[in-house]
Amino acid sequence: RMIYEVTPEMNNESAIIMGGVEKEVEKVEEGTSTCSVYLAPSSVLGGGMGMFTTKEVKKGAKILPADGPSIPIIDPDQSQRSLDAWVNLFASYWWESGISDPALYESQHTAEYQITMGALPNSHPYLNNMDVGHPAIVPYDDSFMDRMADPGAGASSYYMGRHTIAYMDMDAGEEVFLEYPDDYMNAISEKYNIPKRSDYEDVGMIVLKLYRKYGNNFSAWKNDEIFTLSPAKLQSLLPKTQKDVERVLAVATNPSDAEDLSLAIAKEISVNRRSPKWIEEHGVCLDNILPGMSTNTQAGKGAIAQRFMKKGSTVAPASLLQITNLDALRIPAFEGDQWQLLLNYCLGHPSSSLLLCPNTNAVLLNHCSSRRPDIHPCGKGGGEPNARYRWAEWDVATDVWLNKTIAQMEEEGGRGLSLELVATRDIEQGEEVFIDYGISWEKAWDEH
Repeated sequence: RMIYEVTPEMNNESAIIMGGVEKEVEKVEEGTSTCSVYLAPSSVLGGGMGMFTTKEVKKGAKILPADGPSIPIIDPDQSQRSLDAWVNLFASYWWESGISDPALYESQHTAEYQITMGALPNSHPYLNNMDVGHPAIVPYDDSFMDRMADPGAGASSYYMGRHTIAYMDMDAGEEVFLEYPDDYMNAISEKYNIPKRSDYEDVGMIVLKLYRKYGNNFSAWKNDEIFTLSPAKLQSLLPKTQKDVERVLAVATNPSDAEDLSLAIAKEISVNRRSPKWIEEHGVCLDNILPGMSTNTQAGKGAIAQRFMKKGSTVAPASLLQITNLDALRIPAFEGDQWQLLLNYCLGHPSSSLLLCPNTNAVLLNHCSSRRPDIHPCGKGGGEPNARYRWAEWDVATDVWLNKTIAQMEEEGGRGLSLELVATRDIEQGEEVFIDYGISWEKAWDEH
């Protein structure tokens, strides 16, 4: 059965937590007229969706001008949950090492769910081009609400996201790759029989020997024993045509150096290169909205439009991680009705135990409503929200997953649902983007 169908009516029954009063929008970095960071089909075989840049990024420069919050997860190993249902899924996305210094004091064991730059990039054994700043410099700001006076205090994360920069010069069209832990990458290599870093180094040596022996003559290469008797993992990285050989040698800074050849093989053989035009046609923009202070004083940060967006256009993608039983987010170490902060960033329905948690800047969306404009104002745009959710057309897995039961989702193990945020009217640059959380949420806010 279709267990979770989003319609405009059901959007009115979505659950998160925030609220407030109108105030001036904080200016984030000045928006640009064109998008430069996209979610698109990965250049790596089996990589699902990946993050791409459509402009050149110099070493040390920011890839995304600003990222959404980092959400602390309190003692996840002590939660009342089915282990396979959510911890194993989220453990592939949250951070348990290299977490921000203040988060170490949240609990005995703290994980951080860092959306967008911490959750979306794939990894590559030889092409990791994204660097993450030292945990000590993760911004922490709890100054925008008074814990003694504001009902919204504590309802949103005070961790402002990681400092992420380009580890090396990046060409327009490159996929963004984040270095994963060695033990994780080695396990993936063994499970799926895909090359690891040492395999790229071995292939670099093989190509160097063939180049020294035959030049760029692929006909001679493919008949040499060192080529024909290489293991399957190495075979997958070796050039397959004369054109492949020429591309590898052209990209290598020094074709007489094995390390340069390994890098050239990684760039030209191991990935399916994307052009900026292809990415724009097949991807979804990730930097239409970035964090800034909300016009709603009880909401903390909000989603600020970086450029004009026409009615009906896609504002942001929202790939989702599912939690099949919301009770898994209770914190047993505390007395009373205490929940993980993550609950406030997930979508749900009063009649379902299922939670869907975005891992993009879609988590920045605040609530507004014409029902209670005095308490939940819609900013400069007037009395109605300027965006709504719909099921994503760019994620082919979504149609399949919409027919799964909750039990089948638990058995599946991975993620498979995605939403996209759509403008319900023209949205101006600098305007805050809002959705309607629904009547049930408003009642819960009033009670709070």
